[in-house]
Amino acid sequence: MAREPRDYLTDDCDVGQETLRISMGGNGDWYITILDKPGHRIGSTVRLTTSGARREHEHVALAVARLYDALGGVGPSLDDPPVLP
Repeated sequence: MAREPRDYLTDDCDVGQETLRISMGGNGDWYITILDKPGHRIGSTVRLTTSGARREHEHVALAVARLYDALGGVGPSLDDPPVLP
């Protein structure tokens, strides 16, 4: 299930505006891109696989999923106590 991209525009804009974009492809993989203006990426897009044999860094994909949710206004706020493992 593909998801609409969610963006985070840095609040440190004295050098330039850069946007972090996170999206999920139809294959369930997460894609992270840095944009310097709408639709123009800086460098490569990073793909994080969510399936397959590699589970070495599965917590990274989970963290990206949580960041995606946070960009949509879902999840804990800074006023909530931290969740410890």
